[in-house]
This record gives sequence, C-alpha cells and structure tokens, in this order.
Amino acid sequence: MMARRLRRYILPALPRSIIGVLVICLGCFSATAVAAPSRTWATPFPSASREAHLNRILSVLEKRMPSHAVSERARAKLLTLSDGQVRIAASLADRIGEDGHTAVAETAFLLLTVLIILS
Repeated sequence: MMARRLRRYILPALPRSIIGVLVICLGCFSATAVAAPSRTWATPFPSASREAHLNRILSVLEKRMPSHAVSERARAKLLTLSDGQVRIAASLADRIGEDGHTAVAETAFLLLTVLIILS
C-alpha cells in the first residue's frame, strides 16, 4: 500500500519540484546580474595603460617564442585586440611571468596563444 502511494504521488512530483527549484535559482541569479550592472561592467583603462599591458604581453611572448617572425605576427594581432581582450591577455602574461614553467604557466600560455590566434 505504501509503495503504491510512493509510486503514484511522490515520484511524479520529484521532477517537477527539481525543475521548480532550478527555475527559481536561475531567476535569482539573472535578477542579481540585472539589478547590479555596475558590478558586472569593467571600467575602461587609459591608452597609456593599454600600451603598458601590450609591452608586458610582448615581453612574455618574446621570451617564450624563439622565432622573430612569429613574434612580429603576434604583435600585429595584439594591436587588433579590444581593451577587454588586452586586459585578459595581460593577466595571462602576468601569470606566465610569475610561475615560470609550471603547469599553470603552461596553461596560461596556451590560453594566451588561443586568444591571439582566434581574435
């Protein structure tokens, strides 16, 4: 008798309740992002800072890439990046410079390379 009630009433209600909880959670997170846009927007930085970021990225790339022709192509691609992409690339270059040849630095270099190639 108890098993029949379980199968009839409780089990069909579980997927509905799980979906309801997910919808509520997604609604809360999206409402938070809409309610506080100042936290989600990055502030632009001056062009002098952009030049400093580009120089830092280029110094890391020149240390890692032996070919001068490849570094020239990377320099040309870096100039086409948006400000947000330059900030990301600069933080990756900082990570590469800090960690040397660890797994974290290798992963950061891979991400930096992908960012430059696919931009």
